[in-house]
Amino acid sequence: IASLLGRRPEGGRARMRWLVGVILAGVCVCSLRNPLISATKVGRPCGSKLLRSQARWLPRSKTDMMRSAVAHASDPDLGNPRPVDAAIAIAHDKLTAFDRDQITYSQKEQGFAKGTAATEFGESFESKSDLWASVSLLAKEASSMVVGFCAEDASAGVNELKGWVSTLSLKRGRLHGMDIDGMPRDMSDFGPVYIRYVSSSGDAYLSGYDGNYRGAYFTPQLPDGEFRQYGVLPIGSS
Repeated sequence: IASLLGRRPEGGRARMRWLVGVILAGVCVCSLRNPLISATKVGRPCGSKLLRSQARWLPRSKTDMMRSAVAHASDPDLGNPRPVDAAIAIAHDKLTAFDRDQITYSQKEQGFAKGTAATEFGESFESKSDLWASVSLLAKEASSMVVGFCAEDASAGVNELKGWVSTLSLKRGRLHGMDIDGMPRDMSDFGPVYIRYVSSSGDAYLSGYDGNYRGAYFTPQLPDGEFRQYGVLPIGSS
């Protein structure tokens, strides 16, 4: 980069090549200094878990809720390492079993229908209280967490967000995305939403969502520092 900036060449073509080189070099430096530019885009479609290699780009307190079919097919624990602590491991096992059964149930469908099937499985799941007890236990042990809500509309998403924050006694911050320059937006016909809540700040970020999944993605940061993500958990479990 220093050699590129050292001297601007004369001549039209040479100058153009020099300019393109400077621009590309700048982009490379920016990407290296801030890999989160593409990794943490708010509103990433639900129904997908981050690959563990992608997750390591993210700060420990921040993950956006691509479910990896390869990881699920090859890893009996769905890519989530089993905790050592016995009580935490039991909670992990219950959430992972739900994940596995939900994926199996939805694999019979194709495209967006997978999301609909996964949502149906969650809504009809009989042991929602067990899921929530497991979430509560992991939340108490976590140093931070990210929760992504895929909801039918803004009202449903915000209500679910409030339920999680209140029940788990999480930090409350600002809700971004429901106003324009300080003026409230009319969300009545906004459509489905994705809300990403970050416990370290208490802030939540709302954006539009065009998928069929409905539920919550729970990503706790446990003491061992491993990346784990559970869901999509049924809306209303809290």
